[in-house]
Amino acid sequence: MAKKRTTAEEFCKSLEQDPEYIKMREREEQELQKRNEAFVIESIPYVQDCSRFGYNIKTAWGLANEKSINPELIPIMLNYLSDKNYSDIFRECIARSLDVPEAAPYFNDVLNMFNNENNDSKVKWVIGHALSLLAKKQDEVDIIEKMIYDKKLGINRSPFLHTVKKQMKGEQLERVLAFAREDPELKINLKVNRLK
Repeated sequence: MAKKRTTAEEFCKSLEQDPEYIKMREREEQELQKRNEAFVIESIPYVQDCSRFGYNIKTAWGLANEKSINPELIPIMLNYLSDKNYSDIFRECIARSLDVPEAAPYFNDVLNMFNNENNDSKVKWVIGHALSLLAKKQDEVDIIEKMIYDKKLGINRSPFLHTVKKQMKGEQLERVLAFAREDPELKINLKVNRLK
């Protein structure tokens, strides 16, 4: 006689009664709670700085979806982003908040931060994404093109495809797309960015 197969629902119910599983989940929840509390505490100076400009936020995530930010706040945000004493997640939040028109004049500052970040840092990719959004002038777009060709940057080049999509035209666009189609690390991101 064939053994009855356990359904996903039955398996989940059995886990809910397994003492080891329950302990593991409690440990994970406690760890997550500790990380969240640490993040809130770490965000306090930034939250206070933002409040001086009229922003009522609770953590560094607070400005990540804003369409516009007070231009006077941008240099303060860049100071936090460049301070490697802050956690990666905190700095990632700041970098994600730079997707605003007011940050465009700071392209070179963000470029320097990208170049000074370790290649294996999670923050580097997010800074690269911010950089790709700030590239508006042709000389900045040209810098992004050169960085796309720099294989030493590895997967950290993939955010630059956003610049390709938004800012590059004509011969430059075709040249970069031809390169990206042949590059294993960039090829998959062409689909993600809906580029051919």
